Amino acid sequence: MSEIQPIIDMLQARFPWLATLLITIGTLRIVLKFFSGWLQGLLTSALQRVVDTTEYDDDRLAESILASKIYRVIAFFIDLLTSIKLPTTDSFKKLQSAKADNIAGKVGLWLLAGMLSFGAMTAVTGCQTATTPTTQEARIFYSFRDTWNVARSAYQGYCELAVQGKVTQRDQQDIDRAWNQFRIGFKLALLAAQKDWNATTPDGVAALKNDLITLIRSL
Repeated sequence: MSEIQPIIDMLQARFPWLATLLITIGTLRIVLKFFSGWLQGLLTSALQRVVDTTEYDDDRLAESILASKIYRVIAFFIDLLTSIKLPTTDSFKKLQSAKADNIAGKVGLWLLAGMLSFGAMTAVTGCQTATTPTTQEARIFYSFRDTWNVARSAYQGYCELAVQGKVTQRDQQDIDRAWNQFRIGFKLALLAAQKDWNATTPDGVAALKNDLITLIRSL
């Protein structure tokens, strides 16, 4: 300690604000260390609620915020000054992966059985009279992104009619149930496709979308 004391004395003499800054930072880190776990738990819970929703706009908004340079700079200085670590893109992806594993573990076999049954029924009844080669045009049209946009646009049109009082209570229950089933199936399939919005939509999800649109068109 005696070897570096002259250096410390020189810094205090020339840069007195630096000593004040270091003492302030050290005090903040020590005091907030007792609350950092609790605050980080609150932030993690907030991210978990975003992951648990069936909407995708909030997921993409959270990802864009966490990946932004401004957020990362702010997170760095908060960690430096207060020892509180803000959520990162990696922590958000871990929550999404855990959610996907949880959903897949609970309903994966059920969906697989449903898709196999759907495929078997299609083969037996001859619903597909001819095999159409998968072209790039068809791939784009049946992508996750297009499937979601078509279904959401149709549902928004239904919501406008419902607000105007033009939809019966029973129709509202049927359409809301179909919308929720579509959203759950869509999110599970998208997670299985590693969130590739340009990937081809599975037949089971496309069928849920078609059921939803059929109900809306029947109004």
